[in-house]
Amino acid sequence: TVRSWKNYKDCLWDIAGRSWAYGNSFRWPLIYKINKDRIPDFNNPDLIEPGMILIIPSLPGEARSGDWDPDMTYTRRR
Repeated sequence: TVRSWKNYKDCLWDIAGRSWAYGNSFRWPLIYKINKDRIPDFNNPDLIEPGMILIIPSLPGEARSGDWDPDMTYTRRR
């Protein structure tokens, strides 16, 4: 779930860079591509809004499931 820019700096670049997502901000287009229909102006990936629920797609060879829990600490398995 997207949180406020003011408090958390949530944007696709920062979300992709977080350890529980990809740990690599340059992978933000993967999140954008699968969530385009959820973004108010799908031609502008900067327009995500607090409260939006985004899908974080799996990378090849990776399995993801469940919902993100802000009270948990996530680590990346290799």
